[in-house]
Amino acid sequence: MTFQERQFTTWHALTTFWEQPQAVTCYNPSLSVVSRWIGRQLAWKRSPWLAVQTRCYQAHHLLQGCPVACHYPRRVPPFQTYAWWLGWRIECVLALEQHTLDLTVVVDELARAVQVPLVKAPRSVLKAMVLALIGALQHQQVIRWQGTQVHQIRPITWFGTEQQKERAIRAKEKD
Repeated sequence: MTFQERQFTTWHALTTFWEQPQAVTCYNPSLSVVSRWIGRQLAWKRSPWLAVQTRCYQAHHLLQGCPVACHYPRRVPPFQTYAWWLGWRIECVLALEQHTLDLTVVVDELARAVQVPLVKAPRSVLKAMVLALIGALQHQQVIRWQGTQVHQIRPITWFGTEQQKERAIRAKEKD
């Protein structure tokens, strides 16, 4: 994974940067590259993936076979890394398989986990990230969303092998 770090000396410079995302050149690796990267991280015994992998195993899933919906949206706010957001989404899907999620609680927990000292209204950005995941799952018709409650109504597709996921990724990237 690659990233860029930028420093801003004034609040105005930072907000101008955020308001003009077209001026930013972002490298957005393909999902195939991300999937292989996760596999390498696990082979190299890199944290924090080992903790997420353990939770996936406990739910009878492979981390590398996480649902394709966990990879969206591809562009994330600069509060954490893409890898952090991916891990967070996987944790949400694992939780959703166990019980109903209350979106208010999920946003509250996310707000406690993410430090955003210079953002005036971080909660709205974090809520948008939660809703993006819920929207992707709703599009797949695997959840029902009523008010603030989200229920799983069908099994969420996890992949048993990296090859199965690779085929699904290629099909998704054609969309």
